Amino acid sequence: MKTSYKLVTAWGIPIRIHVSLLALLVIVGVLAWDLGGAAMLAYNIALLVIVFTSIALHELSHSLVAIRKGCQVREITLLFVGGAAQMEELPRKPIDEILIALAGPVFSLLLAAAAWLGGSFLSWPLLPSAWGGRPLNIVQLTGQVNLTLALFNLLPAFPMDGGRVVRALISRKIGFLPATFVASRLGRVAAIIMGIIAFKNSLWSVILIAIFLFRAAGQEFDYVLRTELHDSLRKR
Repeated sequence: MKTSYKLVTAWGIPIRIHVSLLALLVIVGVLAWDLGGAAMLAYNIALLVIVFTSIALHELSHSLVAIRKGCQVREITLLFVGGAAQMEELPRKPIDEILIALAGPVFSLLLAAAAWLGGSFLSWPLLPSAWGGRPLNIVQLTGQVNLTLALFNLLPAFPMDGGRVVRALISRKIGFLPATFVASRLGRVAAIIMGIIAFKNSLWSVILIAIFLFRAAGQEFDYVLRTELHDSLRKR
């Protein structure tokens, strides 16, 4: 059984949707219909489309800079907890990793600014804010989503973008593998703290994201460790 399906190809990079995201769309659709009928269903589907389109563009920004730096990008996958660009190899130069990591948040911030500016000239249609507050039109809502996406990814919790910047900075002093170990452990601590805060506030979707980040941080270190061992054995 397939676990993901291709949506589109952009700049030669397949963008795929994971079955977990398809399941999320179905669940949100059923719950929204039960709570508010067609209007609630339309709003929630629109919000999800905005969120995951923004995530796809965010990951595509990473990918295009990675390609410019000589890294081959296999695909971008949209999951229920976000998105991930899968590269054939990781950048080893700290400056390259920093530029690749920051490309996504910078694009999201620019898109957020453009959406807020453009949306300020529109008075309708007004929709509920994604995270509470005064109603927004759909362009401003796109800006709010992208601002949140940028700030969240800049948190210094590996394997998010801010955590990758941290790894790049400390790798200059202690090397790539030890830096990955330190960054992955910091990422796991951050994921635990996020999970505890989310549990206390009954934010179940955030708990799922925290679990994903905890696992992803460990998997990233395991991948780098295997790669380093393979390279060292091949050189002998």
